[in-house]
Amino acid sequence: MIERNNLRKSRITESLLDAKERLEEEFSERNATSLLQKQKQLQRNINANNKIIPPLASSHPGRTVIILSDSTINTPIGIEISPVYDPANSSRLLAVEIRHIDDEGRIALDGRIRCGDRLTEINERPVYQMSISRARAYLHELQSSPHPTFTVDRPIESFLCAGESVLRPNQSVLSYCNQSTHSQIII
Repeated sequence: MIERNNLRKSRITESLLDAKERLEEEFSERNATSLLQKQKQLQRNINANNKIIPPLASSHPGRTVIILSDSTINTPIGIEISPVYDPANSSRLLAVEIRHIDDEGRIALDGRIRCGDRLTEINERPVYQMSISRARAYLHELQSSPHPTFTVDRPIESFLCAGESVLRPNQSVLSYCNQSTHSQIII
């Protein structure tokens, strides 16, 4: 550790110590700013959760419709997706699977959709009628939509039971590689 009283006095040493102190001040300010941002995020989560629209049963059994709140409008959706293709027809898209959820996005603020969930409809548009690039474009458009909807391939009971995690079968690496085209899209 470098301290002023232990070092020989010189302009270089003084400049070095001054620069060190400025950097320490800057890092402490950044950490304070980061803490404030986290507190604001938590407050936005609390505010957004107060306006959560309950999940709806889909017309297809085992699927649930999630409607996002308008309190998070103009916030990016904040998900990374990958395509899920039909095993019988490799050019047909069955769904898009959520691979990553950004902490700052609308999906994270809502808190009900999880990594690994498969979206079969985006804003009431069936994913099987889209290409992966079209699905990406629709997701991007939802940033400015007040109440975007997502049909999730998960039963409504899993959304209504608070704190209960849904167990999914483990997927082997080979199975994952065969289903995915390794194209992950960040939106």
